[in-house]
Amino acid sequence: GVAFIIPLYLTDVRGLSAIATGLTLVVHAGALLATMLLGGQLADRWGSRWPVIIGMSIQAGVMAYFALLPAGAPLVLIVLGLAIHGGGGGLSLAALHRAAMANVFQSEMGTVAGLYSMIRFSGMALSPALTGVVLQRGLDHSLLPADAYHVVFWLIAGVTALGVIAGSSLHE
Repeated sequence: GVAFIIPLYLTDVRGLSAIATGLTLVVHAGALLATMLLGGQLADRWGSRWPVIIGMSIQAGVMAYFALLPAGAPLVLIVLGLAIHGGGGGLSLAALHRAAMANVFQSEMGTVAGLYSMIRFSGMALSPALTGVVLQRGLDHSLLPADAYHVVFWLIAGVTALGVIAGSSLHE
């Protein structure tokens, strides 16, 4: 839901132009890219459990940070949050892929990879719809735009915290 809700937040609450929004989002993508290799190396060294727990905990914490951030906070605080969130994502993504493919027979690799991708992309399809509904509900109930977004950030933080709990059960 972050890829859906953050651009809306930047334009609706912060009033950024499309170019400024895009440039701000590059920070998130860059941090994600920069930490993926580290996440994979940590997963190879420690197993998948700890990189997933650490990365997703960082992401949940950043969503709580956004939920508490006042509407008029300096843009640099938003950019910093996006960089940290992207970094957390990079730590956990390679470890999640590694965990999904661990202990799979060669003859089942394609099936398991397809199932993993289907589950992952289902979440990517469901989360914008869910966050959009929650945002619209908040706006329909006369919340200020910033407050409606804060509710959505809390939702994402909560769902990510559930991911941390699920990730703590990873065993290799």
